[in-house]
Amino acid sequence: MRAPPHSGIGVITPDVIGFEEESPSNGVAIEAEMAWMGFKLLVLAPNQATSREACEALGWRVVVAIGDDWPKDVERALESKE
Repeated sequence: MRAPPHSGIGVITPDVIGFEEESPSNGVAIEAEMAWMGFKLLVLAPNQATSREACEALGWRVVVAIGDDWPKDVERALESKE
């Protein structure tokens, strides 16, 4: 999986490639391909999609990298920062 291409409007480079967030009680709580820490945004690979709800419960916004449009979903999420 590669990071979203530059769109001409300035896609922000992810802070972390290969992100893991640990739970104090049982080790790794969530894994993602990319993370934008200040935006609380994760990109999950298709095989990680089942953890979407767990990520959202921890306060993360999530984009699943399925199909050709997911980079645009990342752009929109970075623009909105909500």
